[in-house]
Amino acid sequence: VLPLRPPFYVPAMLFPSFLWAQPGLVVVPGTDVTLWCSRPKLLSPQEKNFTLWKAGRQQPLQNRSSAQAWTGFLLSSVGLEDAGSYRCAYGEPRGSARDSEPSDALELMVTGEGSLPKPSLSALPSLVVEPGTHLTLQCRQPLQSPLWGVTFALLKAGTPQPLQSQSPAGTSAVFPLLSVRAQDAGNYSCIYHGKEGSQVSEPSEVLEIWVTDSIEKDYTMENLIQIGLATLILIILGFILGDACNDWRRSEDKSSKRDPRLE
Repeated sequence: VLPLRPPFYVPAMLFPSFLWAQPGLVVVPGTDVTLWCSRPKLLSPQEKNFTLWKAGRQQPLQNRSSAQAWTGFLLSSVGLEDAGSYRCAYGEPRGSARDSEPSDALELMVTGEGSLPKPSLSALPSLVVEPGTHLTLQCRQPLQSPLWGVTFALLKAGTPQPLQSQSPAGTSAVFPLLSVRAQDAGNYSCIYHGKEGSQVSEPSEVLEIWVTDSIEKDYTMENLIQIGLATLILIILGFILGDACNDWRRSEDKSSKRDPRLE
């Protein structure tokens, strides 16, 4: 009879790890980036050895031991050379050969001065749309770019991960935003990069998308006009009532002064 194990204990098998980046996958040179590697929380709370790998390197980039469900690998003041594909794994400490399946690859892109020439970004049907409209953003690679077969990524300010990525056969990519809502309003840009993010363009010029429900209206002038019209109407009514009162008073005065002999 096998002994009972504590609740939620997961034996032997190591589940795949998960890797994510903070503050994001697309950063400018000089940014401090933390790559967080996590393991399933259902595993027994014992110390594990976490390993960070970068594509193209034979040896691990960093190693850390932690009893927590995750650990962070700091990349200080990243440069263009830090762009690339990263994975992580965890395993038993003390040199055990049994590690988890590696995480999915994470593409870190460093863009800025010295990067590939910036693409252009355009919007159809326009930058100002009504809710429910199908909006299309097209990112186009410049003619002077030396790369072919690139991957395009659509970025939105305030969102750490690219919204969409495409690897078309041509020199442009079309990103659909279907049935846009107020929360889709914001500043968009795009980039393109080579394989594994090794060469990254500068971001395109920013496009500010407005969804009509999200446009904050300034009612100050409209309110002033309405108040002015209401005041004018009250003044006119005041003149009319004043004339009516004067006419009534003159009529009363004439009646009181009428000669009694004519009655």
